[in-house]
Amino acid sequence: MRQTMNRHSMDRITKIDVGTPPYSQSSCQSTKFQFHFHAFESLSTEKGHGIFSSKFQCFGHEWLLSLFPGGLPSAKAGFVSVGLLKSSKEESISVMYEFTVRDLNGDDVINDSNYETHEYHFGKTKFSRNFIRRSEIVESPNNILDEGALVVGVEMISLEKSSLPFRPYVPANNCRDKMDALWKQDSKYKDVLFVITRKNKGNPTPFDGDDATTSKYYAHRAILQACAPGLFELCEPYEQLTPIHLSNVTPHVFELLLVYVYGCTVSVAEWKEHSKELIDAADQYQISDLKLEAEVWYLKFNTITAENAIDRLLYADAKNCALLKERVMDYFVKNGEDALQLMSSEDIPKSSNWFTDLLFAMNANSDECESEWLTPFRMMRVCGLRRGLHNRGLEVDGSREVMVKRGEESDEVESTEDQEENAEDNE
Repeated sequence: MRQTMNRHSMDRITKIDVGTPPYSQSSCQSTKFQFHFHAFESLSTEKGHGIFSSKFQCFGHEWLLSLFPGGLPSAKAGFVSVGLLKSSKEESISVMYEFTVRDLNGDDVINDSNYETHEYHFGKTKFSRNFIRRSEIVESPNNILDEGALVVGVEMISLEKSSLPFRPYVPANNCRDKMDALWKQDSKYKDVLFVITRKNKGNPTPFDGDDATTSKYYAHRAILQACAPGLFELCEPYEQLTPIHLSNVTPHVFELLLVYVYGCTVSVAEWKEHSKELIDAADQYQISDLKLEAEVWYLKFNTITAENAIDRLLYADAKNCALLKERVMDYFVKNGEDALQLMSSEDIPKSSNWFTDLLFAMNANSDECESEWLTPFRMMRVCGLRRGLHNRGLEVDGSREVMVKRGEESDEVESTEDQEENAEDNE
């Protein structure tokens, strides 16, 4: 028996290409969402007070949508702000987005399209600060609220998949291999010479003759300038290959330091054995990335106990190892009774900020995944602080207090710039 197909059935047919379709510049992935913010009129209009959606999946990543009924601190008065945040830790992704609000007839009231491609990494948020006036939403003639809910449409567009009509060959970036070759190349092509003289074991005599061992390390001045500012400062006043004598570092640890500076790999076994010495060397020669990575490895391979907690705290204070200090404070909060049985009040450092750090550990959110855009710097744990400063192009080394101050000053500068921009827009 012959059956007819109505129009609704035809709409569900999936198109399957046989052969290669014409090349299209516009090929991309697009996904649309609707977010219903219920009881909108009763939501707080305090500036900076945000409402956040549950996490949702798009393009293999997790996201959050934030709504600020009273606007962000930098928004114009009376405006609602929205923001799209990447909340998962996968690799970064490039997306474009569009925020919309429609009336109940389906007509656009506001359409904030941002068709610039934005690189999203973990914790990154892009805001529409002056998205729509609150008065436009709540005034009944505009017919926007759907049973009291503000419905925000979000379209996300990814250009991650190639839109080329062929599969191009792109060579892998082998710059790291070339840096490795630079590190291993003959010394005649290098222009800096470091010398470390070590007394041989069992010989109490000064460093001379057969009683001492001299190790020489050659490097490129330009690479030191870019990656090891402390070492560059040491060699800057001298002519090429003038011997620069170093102390307070062993030859092997200094070699590992140079391996890191040249972008080469330090083995797990080396991290395990020398992480503390690498913290010391990186701190001395101002290589903050190495210091932070060595600090993480040190924590990985060295357990904090009641017997060593104070020593670790003193060391963290001396070297400005904020993460190590935070972990010691976390230990005190979780194991206070055991710690008190093994320590006296004389053991506790007399620094001015240890009590503040302890109070923070007692009250801080244990989530390491805070977004620097949603959490005030003063309330962030160390990993969140470092991530937030790095995303702003700021230095990530230093004590927690220094990092908080750095971040807050950055926010003040950004807020001032936004206010000046808004003032220009209002003129």
